[in-house]
Amino acid sequence: MEKVVSKKSFLKYYGHLSYLLIFSITIFSFIMIIYLEDKSKQLNIHIMPVLGFLFLFFSLWLAFKYAQTAYKIKITRQTISFNSKTYLITDIEKLKPTGTQDYPVFGYGNKEGAAIYFKDNTVKYIYDDMYSNTAELKKFLLSVTNPNNIEPVKKKIINTNHNIGSVSFKNFFIFSVRGGFFSLLLVMLLIGLIQPNPIFNIVSYILFSVPVVALHIPLFYYFEISDNRLIVKNHILFTRKINYNLDEISKISFEHTYGFTDALRIVTKDYNSKKYFAASLYDSTWASLKETLEELNINVEN
Repeated sequence: MEKVVSKKSFLKYYGHLSYLLIFSITIFSFIMIIYLEDKSKQLNIHIMPVLGFLFLFFSLWLAFKYAQTAYKIKITRQTISFNSKTYLITDIEKLKPTGTQDYPVFGYGNKEGAAIYFKDNTVKYIYDDMYSNTAELKKFLLSVTNPNNIEPVKKKIINTNHNIGSVSFKNFFIFSVRGGFFSLLLVMLLIGLIQPNPIFNIVSYILFSVPVVALHIPLFYYFEISDNRLIVKNHILFTRKINYNLDEISKISFEHTYGFTDALRIVTKDYNSKKYFAASLYDSTWASLKETLEELNINVEN
């Protein structure tokens, strides 16, 4: 292989940008409709359109800054480029292939990724969530970089002698804020089915419930540890089961994003990275999971 070119993630990059744009335009339109329909202009006089435009401007700025952090990356055996800026591989002073890295966009917190330190004091990041081929980018970069410049990944021997049996880290999702909202929304849609004009109600229920369920599926994961495996399950897709052998895991991080649900990120030793949102878990359950992982001698970042 002579080069690797980054591929932006369809869901986490393009999907997130689309969500930001749709959400901001919808809220702006809602504000403007309320203002225009207030004939007396007694609600907030002229402040509503001002607030609407400020909200729209901020959302578009946020989307622009988010897009800026996802470079087009091309790595060859001699060079690495970020958009139009190209560096020699020999200009790399230090490479951290994994870690929770600084993220410059307001409200997102830090993100998992690789940090590349150059001799001119420039630092560039390859954020895991931005690309569908992050592992490929990292492995190729590691293969062409001076081994002395690579920060070694912390290695721990999994404590298989710590017999915890089979432990589940879950809470009944209906009693969480997002789970309760999701359940209430589905109940309201079901009530609509018994109203007059059943054909219209059934079609409406399908059109509304399918997106609602689809949007909530990624939010309701929970975890089990059994037989030296970390098992990821989902409250909605109850037949789905994702297995990780503990000795294949490089690190686990607990990620917090402002205004959004907490998540568990699992990074394997081959640099594959996956984040699982768990909106139903209580703080005490998160703490118990963290304590158990540390007892098993797994690298944990908070």
